[in-house]
Amino acid sequence: MRGHIKKRSKDSYTIIVPLGRDPATGKYRQHWETSKGTKATAEKRLAELQLELFKVFMSMPIRC
Repeated sequence: MRGHIKKRSKDSYTIIVPLGRDPATGKYRQHWETSKGTKATAEKRLAELQLELFKVFMSMPIRC
């Protein structure tokens, strides 16, 4: 799972993490979050979000 960071202003970054397709609608989903501070702070938050999503996906039952 990847994500990216966009610079918005001097001290503001947007973190965008893909969530895949919604099974009900088929639409592509993303999680957007604003991080104030340095780019390093935004990168750290992106890593936290990726880890959190990885844990959620790994705890889901596998469908056969």
